[in-house]
Amino acid sequence: MSLAAKSTLGLLAMCLLSACATGPKFNAQGVDTSLTPQRAMTDIDSLREARIIWGGVILASTNLKDTTQIEVLGYPLDSAFRPDIDAVPTARFLIIKPGCLETADYMAGRPISTSGVLKRVQAGQVGEVSYAYPVIEPTDIYLWPRDSGESHSNVHFGFGVNILR
Repeated sequence: MSLAAKSTLGLLAMCLLSACATGPKFNAQGVDTSLTPQRAMTDIDSLREARIIWGGVILASTNLKDTTQIEVLGYPLDSAFRPDIDAVPTARFLIIKPGCLETADYMAGRPISTSGVLKRVQAGQVGEVSYAYPVIEPTDIYLWPRDSGESHSNVHFGFGVNILR
């Protein structure tokens, strides 16, 4: 094989590999994957300080005095820790991150996954209904690309026919 052919093949391989999206690199060791936000709401006393990996869709994000609060509608996660938005939601939860995050990046509708520690349950409102939010102190937060709900590649192969009249 000629040097030009090897270079072209190498370049093609790099392009194909770069098209593969990588997900979060969460450490799942010691995480109880059966622990859901709904279970945390009802049994916070025995679950406080539990390590979690949860995800869902952002409902709202707010910068407070010393923290950023992200309200999430939780969904089960797939094997890549991506929220499965075709499944039934688990419950709402709050991610409270010390410091200030850019809320334009954490806008409503964006898929998110987080690992961290379950700290407490915080009273809040959903419309006019009282709600008990499990609160996560995050270790890691991963914002999924906006089109991550679709499983497709950015690389396409095909044949086309163009007939001019």
